[in-house]
Amino acid sequence: MEPLRSHSPKTAPALTSTAQFEADYLSALLTNKTTEPLRYPVIGTVTFTFPQLAQAGISIDKAKEDSNYSIKDIDITQGDFFYAGTDDHARLSLVFDKQNHLVGAAEISQTAVDDINALIPVMAIDVDPEVWKEKMIMAFPGLAYKIRTLI
Repeated sequence: MEPLRSHSPKTAPALTSTAQFEADYLSALLTNKTTEPLRYPVIGTVTFTFPQLAQAGISIDKAKEDSNYSIKDIDITQGDFFYAGTDDHARLSLVFDKQNHLVGAAEISQTAVDDINALIPVMAIDVDPEVWKEKMIMAFPGLAYKIRTLI
Protein backbone atom coordinates (compact mmCIF):
# COMPACT_ATOMS: atom_id res chain seq x y z
CA MET A 1 0.00 0.00 0.00
CA GLU A 2 1.39 3.40 -1.00
CA PRO A 3 1.66 6.00 1.78
CA LEU A 4 -0.62 9.02 1.72
CA ARG A 5 0.96 12.08 0.19
CA SER A 6 -0.02 15.68 0.42
CA HIS A 7 -0.81 17.41 -2.87
CA SER A 8 0.72 20.64 -1.64
CA PRO A 9 3.94 20.96 0.32
CA LYS A 10 3.62 21.97 3.93
CA THR A 11 5.29 25.31 4.46
CA ALA A 12 5.00 25.43 8.25
CA PRO A 13 7.98 24.18 10.25
CA ALA A 14 7.70 20.73 11.83
CA LEU A 15 7.75 21.83 15.47
CA THR A 16 5.93 20.88 18.66
CA SER A 17 4.15 24.23 18.67
CA THR A 18 3.05 23.76 15.06
CA ALA A 19 1.81 20.24 15.78
CA GLN A 20 -0.24 21.58 18.72
CA PHE A 21 -1.73 24.28 16.48
CA GLU A 22 -2.59 21.65 13.86
CA ALA A 23 -4.13 19.37 16.49
CA ASP A 24 -6.30 22.21 17.78
CA TYR A 25 -7.39 22.97 14.22
CA LEU A 26 -8.17 19.31 13.50
CA SER A 27 -10.19 19.06 16.71
CA ALA A 28 -12.20 22.15 15.75
CA LEU A 29 -12.72 20.77 12.23
CA LEU A 30 -13.84 17.33 13.43
CA THR A 31 -16.24 18.80 15.98
CA ASN A 32 -17.73 21.19 13.41
CA LYS A 33 -16.43 24.29 15.20
CA THR A 34 -14.80 25.42 11.97
CA THR A 35 -15.05 24.76 8.27
CA GLU A 36 -12.31 27.21 7.37
CA PRO A 37 -9.15 25.92 5.72
CA LEU A 38 -6.04 25.70 7.88
CA ARG A 39 -4.14 29.01 7.88
CA TYR A 40 -0.85 29.14 9.70
CA PRO A 41 -0.04 32.15 11.86
CA VAL A 42 3.44 33.66 12.23
CA ILE A 43 5.51 30.86 13.75
CA GLY A 44 8.73 31.44 15.62
CA THR A 45 11.56 28.94 15.48
CA VAL A 46 14.71 28.70 17.57
CA THR A 47 17.78 26.58 18.00
CA PHE A 48 18.95 26.61 21.59
CA THR A 49 22.63 26.68 20.76
CA PHE A 50 25.13 29.18 22.08
CA PRO A 51 24.43 31.72 20.75
CA GLN A 52 20.77 31.09 19.93
CA LEU A 53 19.40 31.32 16.39
CA ALA A 54 15.77 32.40 16.08
CA GLN A 55 13.52 33.33 13.15
CA ALA A 56 9.89 34.17 12.40
CA GLY A 57 7.93 35.22 9.33
CA ILE A 58 9.53 35.56 5.89
CA SER A 59 12.99 34.02 5.96
CA ILE A 60 16.08 36.01 5.05
CA ASP A 61 16.82 33.56 2.20
CA LYS A 62 13.34 34.03 0.71
CA ALA A 63 13.60 37.82 1.10
CA LYS A 64 16.95 37.85 -0.73
CA GLU A 65 15.35 36.04 -3.69
CA ASP A 66 12.23 38.22 -3.91
CA SER A 67 12.34 41.90 -4.90
CA ASN A 68 9.10 42.49 -2.95
CA TYR A 69 11.13 42.45 0.25
CA SER A 70 13.95 44.49 1.70
CA ILE A 71 16.29 43.47 4.51
CA LYS A 72 17.73 45.64 7.25
CA ASP A 73 20.76 44.08 8.98
CA ILE A 74 21.67 45.41 12.41
CA ASP A 75 24.76 44.76 14.49
CA ILE A 76 23.30 44.45 17.99
CA THR A 77 26.67 44.33 19.72
CA GLN A 78 27.30 48.07 19.45
CA GLY A 79 25.87 51.44 20.48
CA ASP A 80 22.29 51.61 21.68
CA PHE A 81 21.73 47.91 20.98
CA PHE A 82 24.43 46.63 23.29
CA TYR A 83 23.21 45.05 26.49
CA ALA A 84 24.54 42.52 28.95
CA GLY A 85 24.65 39.06 27.47
CA THR A 86 25.20 40.12 23.87
CA ASP A 87 28.13 38.34 22.28
CA ASP A 88 30.57 39.56 19.63
CA HIS A 89 28.60 38.21 16.69
CA ALA A 90 25.03 39.18 17.58
CA ARG A 91 23.00 40.31 14.56
CA LEU A 92 19.38 41.05 13.85
CA SER A 93 17.92 41.01 10.35
CA LEU A 94 14.50 42.51 9.70
CA VAL A 95 12.46 41.83 6.54
CA PHE A 96 10.05 44.48 5.28
CA ASP A 97 7.50 44.30 2.46
CA LYS A 98 6.91 47.04 -0.13
CA GLN A 99 4.55 48.85 2.29
CA ASN A 100 7.37 48.87 4.88
CA HIS A 101 5.57 46.41 7.18
CA LEU A 102 7.71 44.07 9.22
CA VAL A 103 7.12 40.58 7.79
CA GLY A 104 10.17 38.65 8.96
CA ALA A 105 13.00 38.67 11.46
CA ALA A 106 16.04 36.55 12.23
CA GLU A 107 18.58 36.91 14.99
CA ILE A 108 21.71 35.30 16.30
CA SER A 109 22.45 36.24 19.91
CA GLN A 110 22.30 34.91 23.43
CA THR A 111 18.73 36.26 23.74
CA ALA A 112 17.44 35.59 20.22
CA VAL A 113 14.35 33.62 21.26
CA ASP A 114 13.06 36.42 23.50
CA ASP A 115 13.82 39.10 20.93
CA ILE A 116 12.09 37.26 18.07
CA ASN A 117 9.11 36.46 20.33
CA ALA A 118 8.77 40.19 20.97
CA LEU A 119 8.60 40.80 17.21
CA ILE A 120 6.01 38.12 16.38
CA PRO A 121 3.03 40.30 17.45
CA VAL A 122 4.33 43.15 15.30
CA MET A 123 4.27 40.81 12.28
CA ALA A 124 1.13 38.87 13.15
CA ILE A 125 -1.21 41.75 13.86
CA ASP A 126 0.63 44.31 11.75
CA VAL A 127 1.15 46.78 14.58
CA ASP A 128 1.52 50.33 13.33
CA PRO A 129 4.96 51.58 14.44
CA GLU A 130 3.40 54.73 15.89
CA VAL A 131 0.96 52.65 17.96
CA TRP A 132 3.91 50.55 19.20
CA LYS A 133 5.66 53.72 20.40
CA GLU A 134 2.51 55.34 21.80
CA LYS A 135 0.93 52.37 23.60
CA MET A 136 3.91 50.34 24.87
CA ILE A 137 7.18 50.98 26.62
CA MET A 138 8.97 47.68 26.76
CA ALA A 139 11.56 46.82 29.43
CA PHE A 140 14.98 48.37 28.92
CA PRO A 141 17.57 47.27 27.83
CA GLY A 142 15.76 44.49 25.97
CA LEU A 143 15.69 44.56 22.19
CA ALA A 144 11.89 45.02 22.17
CA TYR A 145 12.49 48.46 23.70
CA LYS A 146 15.24 49.38 21.30
CA ILE A 147 13.52 48.28 18.08
CA ARG A 148 10.68 50.76 18.54
CA THR A 149 12.61 53.14 16.29
CA LEU A 150 13.29 50.50 13.63
CA ILE A 151 9.79 49.24 12.86
